[in-house]
Amino acid sequence: MQSIFNWIKSNKLFTLLILFVAYYFGRQYIRGRMYLGSSRNMRFGSYDSMEMGMAPEYSKSLTSTDEYMPSPIPDVTPQPDIEDRMMAKNATQSLHVKDVKESIDAIEAYAKNIGGYVVSKSLNEPQEASTGYVTLRIPAEKLEEALAFFGEKAVKIIYESVYGNDITDQYVDTQTKLEVLEKTKAIFVGMLDSATDFDQILGAQTEILNVQRQIDSVKGQIEYMEKTAKMSLVNIDLSTDELSLGFAPADAWRPSVVFKLAVRSLVRNARQLGNTGIWISVYAVLWIPALVVFKLIRKVWKRRQEQGKKTK
Repeated sequence: MQSIFNWIKSNKLFTLLILFVAYYFGRQYIRGRMYLGSSRNMRFGSYDSMEMGMAPEYSKSLTSTDEYMPSPIPDVTPQPDIEDRMMAKNATQSLHVKDVKESIDAIEAYAKNIGGYVVSKSLNEPQEASTGYVTLRIPAEKLEEALAFFGEKAVKIIYESVYGNDITDQYVDTQTKLEVLEKTKAIFVGMLDSATDFDQILGAQTEILNVQRQIDSVKGQIEYMEKTAKMSLVNIDLSTDELSLGFAPADAWRPSVVFKLAVRSLVRNARQLGNTGIWISVYAVLWIPALVVFKLIRKVWKRRQEQGKKTK
């Protein structure tokens, strides 16, 4: 133990360098573990919540009536006697593919051919593995057919979920609300026609404008619900490496997976160490002169101490 302390005392600079490298790699390891833990949630929502029956919220990219997206109404009256229910069906897929860009292009072309369109898409092509996602709207009656097509073009379907929301009761209640508002507007229009003084005319016009704003808002909700039921929202996550798709392997221990993670960590840390070496080399114009000055001062100080001892 004493020999170790002696070595540290005689090699302080090298010891500091070792401690810096150890701290750096330790920090990178902790960050990597935190990333792997958090990557299980996709950009479209947590898969755990989907497995429990909780579907993600609707996208607001359907039309210009996004501001009229219907919100949950707690007092919706059930309509069990309606046979033709209005369902808003959406889906999520996670695909392991050979080429992300080609897959996105194929998905976009297929969606256009069946009357759909792409809402948003993204492509990331680092050296390790390409990743990307695409969000699209397709006709609801062709949802199952489209999901089958997307799955056939992939190497493997890592995850797939189809979830729906019955909006029949909300749709019926909203239509009833629209009818009431239109009747109310008609009453104020009649009052405006029979008004004889300025205050009556101004009051009737103000009420008509207020009711008309409510009518426009309700019509927007109805239009959104109709288009949401006709056009399903599909979120697709793609990657050339299934480990980048946010899912833990099903097996408790997979050597191939561990090997891939170890190689990636080695490459990443080697690259970061190389970057650190470049920074140290660039800043050598500062720390080398400082180190030389420090050595000279220390040498002069020791020489003076020795001379002081000799004079005594």
